Amino acid sequence: MPEMVAYCGRRFTVDRRADKICDRVNYTGSWRIPDAVMLADLRCDGSWHDGCQAECRIFWKGAWLHKVAPDVPPMPPFSPSDVQALLERASRVIRARAEKDGKVGTRYRCQNTDIPLYSELRRGVSRASADRAVHLRMQRQAAGAEGPAGHVGRRSVLGRPQHMPLVAPARDLPILARMPA
Repeated sequence: MPEMVAYCGRRFTVDRRADKICDRVNYTGSWRIPDAVMLADLRCDGSWHDGCQAECRIFWKGAWLHKVAPDVPPMPPFSPSDVQALLERASRVIRARAEKDGKVGTRYRCQNTDIPLYSELRRGVSRASADRAVHLRMQRQAAGAEGPAGHVGRRSVLGRPQHMPLVAPARDLPILARMPA
């Protein structure tokens, strides 16, 4: 997704795994994206999708991220030509001409419209997911970070923040491109 390019090479905190996500486009149920996380409160600004205002969370594959210590200096910014090349590749597949009921319009694609193409439909709660939730809740309680009435705070899914610089998206998701070498 072209909206992701602005975040590449920067550091963000892992907020949570993409273990339980809703298909808000096709309403096909609850999905899981293997080895994917959501970072801080990064959201799509819709700038490459004609000003879409849905403000969807952006999913990042673990292979695109690198854990770094806070004292490690940030990466140098990508060259403008590399950024432009990535934007051109990522923007090729985000819109297409579509016809419905005799009317011609534009059909937009993004991570959220394509959730069924790259994720797994959840059928109930897996034992591993339930065990992980209980373990994390116990860690939060032990640290005194439990919210009211036993509610686990939204940043507790991975236990503690991890600062990671982003690398360019890979080809795992159908609408993303790899950063030029």
